[in-house]
Amino acid sequence: MLCESLTTIPESIRNLQSLMEVSLINSSAIKELPAAIGSLPYLKTLFAGGCHFLSKLPDSIGGLASFSELELDGTSISELPEQIGGLKMIEKLHLRKCTSLGALPEAIGIILNLNTINLFGCNITELPGSFGRLENLVILRLDECKMLHKLPVSIVKLKSLCHLLMEKTAVTVLSENFGN
Repeated sequence: MLCESLTTIPESIRNLQSLMEVSLINSSAIKELPAAIGSLPYLKTLFAGGCHFLSKLPDSIGGLASFSELELDGTSISELPEQIGGLKMIEKLHLRKCTSLGALPEAIGIILNLNTINLFGCNITELPGSFGRLENLVILRLDECKMLHKLPVSIVKLKSLCHLLMEKTAVTVLSENFGN
């Protein structure tokens, strides 16, 4: 649903206890999500791509036990809260063209179900050392992350990784153990 003039989501969203999906795609006037979004026990997906003014996630997002997919493509997110590590069931994290995003939190490494991370076109400078713990990561898109200069040594531990896309990055050297 295209809701270009929607500016806020009320805290009363917490009353929708059976809500499984929130799609705010291209709701470009949204600036923030209510803390109440973290109290929706069955919420599995949040699509907020194109919400250009959305600059942060509430810390409460870490309380979403059933959450499986987060799509924030093209938002103004500058950081992810450490509480994102509480998303134990999340499988897909899409942050494509989040140009304000400079880093990922260390807590990303405790989300063991993650199988897809899309950072295409982000301005991240490095990946956290905890990245090597993502044992189920299959797809990692880093292409056009032009500020990314190096990969963490721990990336060699990603035994499930099948697709590593890193065209147009500033990475010049890979670890000696890369691929072992």
